[in-house]
Amino acid sequence: MTRINTGGPAFPATENHEYFGLADFKGMTLRDYAAIHADGLDEDADASYAGAVFNHDPKPDNADYLGWAKWFAKADARLRYIRADAMIAARDEVEP
Repeated sequence: MTRINTGGPAFPATENHEYFGLADFKGMTLRDYAAIHADGLDEDADASYAGAVFNHDPKPDNADYLGWAKWFAKADARLRYIRADAMIAARDEVEP
């Protein structure tokens, strides 16, 4: 299994909490942050494009609108993480 470079924590912090004492808050990873802000599928993306590239799950029945929404959401999420991984890889290539 390949280990994915997450870029480390996006907003690391150490805070002194009133009840729990000193605590580390790692927050989300840089990969998650980049995926959230990456462009997703274009509104005009059709099922054949989304399915061929990002979502290999079987397509839902035509009348299953919720199934289609979930299917496209999964394809959109996969595309966002592909772009986030590319951003992290490019950052690693540029830094000395």
